[in-house]
Amino acid sequence: MLTYNLFTMSYDSIRKYDAGSRANPYFPGQKKIAAYKPLLADVIDAVEQYIRQHHLAPMKYNIEIKSLRGDNVFHPTPEVFTDLVVKVLNDKSVADRVVLQSFDVRALRYVHQRYPEYRTSYLTGNNYTVTENIDHLGFLPTFIAPTSNM
Repeated sequence: MLTYNLFTMSYDSIRKYDAGSRANPYFPGQKKIAAYKPLLADVIDAVEQYIRQHHLAPMKYNIEIKSLRGDNVFHPTPEVFTDLVVKVLNDKSVADRVVLQSFDVRALRYVHQRYPEYRTSYLTGNNYTVTENIDHLGFLPTFIAPTSNM
């Protein structure tokens, strides 16, 4: 299986790949639709346009700051990635309708310190108590989203 390092590719290159036609065995009812990976700004534009056209209430966004081990190999550091995401959210004037969530305490701590106006959600994914998770995070997030590994 070939792997591609999107972090090192230009968006023009990334956009050439179909990200929707391949079946995923975990989602047998999934419809295969040819699609490319959109930019966050493009997703927000499409959602906001749909809302305006259909006279709907403003959309609330729940956006995850993703990270894995190996910063600067397949993705930027949580701080750099968060800054990029927040810039788009601020440019699109949706910041007041956003919750930034992450499993990575580094990203949430950075949001809390650098962008305190943003609501945060700590995705725990462990079997620690709420108190233990808050102590580990170091501040009280807006939301805690626990899951059990049991």
